[in-house]
Amino acid sequence: MALRFDRFLGRLRSFRGNDGGNVAIIFGLSLIPMMLAMGAAIDYGHGNSVKTRIQAALDATGLMVAQQVGLMPDDELIEQAQQIFAANFHTESGVTISPLSVGVTEQVITLSAAATVDTYLMDIVGIDYMEVGASTEITRSEDSYEVVLVLDNTGSMRGSKIRALQEATELLITNLFGEAENHPLLDMGLVPFSHAVNVGTENATADWMDHQARNPIHWENFDETFRQESLTRFDLYDRISNVSWPGCVEARAYPLDVTDVEATQSDPDTLFVPYFWPDEPGCSRRDRQRGLCTYPDDNYYNNYLLDVIDRTDRNATDEERQKYTDKYADGVRSSGRGPGFYCTARPILPLTNSKSEVLDAVNGMTANGNTNIAQGLIWGLRVISPGAPFTEGKSYDEDNHHKILILLTDGYNDYPGRVNAYNMNQSFYGPYGYMSSGRLVDTNNDRVMEAEMNNRTEEACEAVKDEDIQLFTITFAVNDSNTQALMRECATDPSMYYNSPSTSTLDDVFKAIATRISELRISK
Repeated sequence: MALRFDRFLGRLRSFRGNDGGNVAIIFGLSLIPMMLAMGAAIDYGHGNSVKTRIQAALDATGLMVAQQVGLMPDDELIEQAQQIFAANFHTESGVTISPLSVGVTEQVITLSAAATVDTYLMDIVGIDYMEVGASTEITRSEDSYEVVLVLDNTGSMRGSKIRALQEATELLITNLFGEAENHPLLDMGLVPFSHAVNVGTENATADWMDHQARNPIHWENFDETFRQESLTRFDLYDRISNVSWPGCVEARAYPLDVTDVEATQSDPDTLFVPYFWPDEPGCSRRDRQRGLCTYPDDNYYNNYLLDVIDRTDRNATDEERQKYTDKYADGVRSSGRGPGFYCTARPILPLTNSKSEVLDAVNGMTANGNTNIAQGLIWGLRVISPGAPFTEGKSYDEDNHHKILILLTDGYNDYPGRVNAYNMNQSFYGPYGYMSSGRLVDTNNDRVMEAEMNNRTEEACEAVKDEDIQLFTITFAVNDSNTQALMRECATDPSMYYNSPSTSTLDDVFKAIATRISELRISK
């Protein structure tokens, strides 16, 4: 721009020596104020741009620091504010930022900053720089918050993806808790999910678990002799010498599988049944010759006990059926499989105000198994709600209280082993049992199964939103447009849906959500 102005002045000098250039001189002189006006507009525009960036950095700093008012000494609060502001305002050539001014009272934090901005064109008339500044005042809200993370821990999350998720989630936790180890106004929980959800082995004796096999689902896949002997799934776990219940539960019968109806002993259908993958048929050559086998061994996946008779042999005598129950007193073979196989997710972390507990749970996540978004989300609702099974959540009627769920998935709904199980079960075992049970859908057709799981997910989303819970959804490296659309519709508002196409963008997504939650937590 300066070069162009020099050329312009040179032409004016040439006009000065040309008697025939009076008109041109008059025209040229009239351009001087026009050029100065243009220069002023450019310089003022640049100054306003810097001011806008200062304001944005102040707002972001205030939102994060105001959460810590009253929780840490003022000098530490001021130092933290300076660090956050420096990270949010990026310097540039020709801009000199003054030190951040911070004022702290019991509930209010005031921030201001100014900068000198070198001019590009106005220095021609002696204006070498301009001063710009901004300020913000934020009052800390006394509202309380519950935030539950519902995070995909399936096999496709292995490696760099699970590590990126852990790092991004740590950023979110740190932003919300700040420097406080125990925040008086914030509780967080975690639901890691794959195709099943782990409620924690410490809840084996909880009132909401089905200890007496009163829920009809409890007897699914087991012979009548189990009922006659009053054997529960917990009893069978106890009988097997080298395994124990890993903590996963079955999905309740529809529509209870996608609702938060409280679990009570007065309504057996609402109780939660322990996950138990039954021993599947195994067949030695000798047993096949003796007619003790109905299906060949390679048609089944989880044969972990020594079989004398299988449930698939409908012509067995009562004595032979008794032997079927007796086999559960054996030890599981060293195949790595057993009744708890495919219970891969880490246990739920109920709501807590301990920052370290939440961080430890996130760092302990592992990736394995298939994807069941509906069960992950509905357990997020059960964690944040006040009713059993988890009762740490405050009442929905609590004054000045906000409930927030954050759901992330990296893939579409997928039931285990559905294309590999060419037998009467139609699938591997999962929280809906086998596909042949019809609790989800009686089919081994991939598309039909996925469509029904999507339907259940939509119902779980509506159950969450019906309670006025703020629901954020994230698709992480998901190329499936149907899943993206499902998660967009699932969110409380389309603006609360985020797509992170790669590990490199996940931090930004969680930062954006942290900022939006902070905006809810702070009243300006």
